[in-house]
Amino acid sequence: MRPGGLPGVSLKIGEGIAGLAAQQQPAPLVVRSPQTDPRWLAAPYGEAASRVREVLAIALCDFHGELCGVLELCNPADGAFRSSDEEVLAHYATLCGITLHHAHALQ
Repeated sequence: MRPGGLPGVSLKIGEGIAGLAAQQQPAPLVVRSPQTDPRWLAAPYGEAASRVREVLAIALCDFHGELCGVLELCNPADGAFRSSDEEVLAHYATLCGITLHHAHALQ
């Protein structure tokens, strides 16, 4: 994955929750108890790692299906992500991918 999300954080495809989301694109990935998940990497979350209870991640792709990044949401206010959250995030990820494509094209 390209660096640029969190400062100093760059993961390989398949590495950690974000890398796994990138690998299984375009489907969203929900990890209910990341602290006990063997794919969990606490380092990218810094001091907040101990407070992460749940993660919803999805790959951001451009018009051509090329990976632009990964979007992660943590700790839903009501305690658990629902399928409706996954659907909304999938639509949002599409818009983000289009926006990133246009931003790069204008540079």
